[in-house]
Amino acid sequence: MSENRNIGGTIWGFIIGGALGSIIALLYAPKPGKDLRTDISKKTTEIINDGKKLSGEIWENTKTKAGSIYEGAGHMLSTGKDKLMNRADKVKEAIKAGAEVYNEERAGNGNTNTMSTTETKGTSSRTHGTKGSQSRS
Repeated sequence: MSENRNIGGTIWGFIIGGALGSIIALLYAPKPGKDLRTDISKKTTEIINDGKKLSGEIWENTKTKAGSIYEGAGHMLSTGKDKLMNRADKVKEAIKAGAEVYNEERAGNGNTNTMSTTETKGTSSRTHGTKGSQSRS
């Protein structure tokens, strides 16, 4: 991006330098005042039109780059969202599998205290506390 600024600054330098050179050349030219003013007016109009054209090109380039950045950001957001949803699904599956193993272990020990997969949501602190309150055979 700094390259674009350097190029833009260089172009503006050439335009300003060309304008100043033209004005100085006109002022030192042996012409009557009326012709000189007409020439200065024409050159000024040319410089203004060139500046408008250049600013239009810069604006179009900026819009194009901004659009491509916006599209890239949208793609990255979509990809990130997909990855996050995929990992969330894996975590849900792991929690469900953990609850099933827990229930199987409890059933295998002859204990009827089981945990449903709906109880596992947000109740991890309860599972730690139930272990000590049960009687052991």
